[in-house]
Amino acid sequence: MLPYHASNVFVRVVQLMRLTHSTWSFLDACKKNGVPLDRRVLVEHAAKNRSILTFVAETVKEYLANRAQCKSLIAFFVALVLETVGTETVPLTIVEC
Repeated sequence: MLPYHASNVFVRVVQLMRLTHSTWSFLDACKKNGVPLDRRVLVEHAAKNRSILTFVAETVKEYLANRAQCKSLIAFFVALVLETVGTETVPLTIVEC
């Protein structure tokens, strides 16, 4: 669902999830306000919390292992990594794949 973070469908899925005290608790604002997640917010949190990028990388690996079509997921992952690397708070070894 993360590639669709700017959609209303993403907001609805987030509203159905329990996010308390988790890696994803930054999505609470999206959940409460019913507003799609701004990409900059996602990048900021990915830069602060490496497990977000690791999660996306592992998801990409699973899709590729199952030979699933995942162009939007791969494009999202590449863009997220590049934007995260563009921040000054992230080490160069972001994700181990």
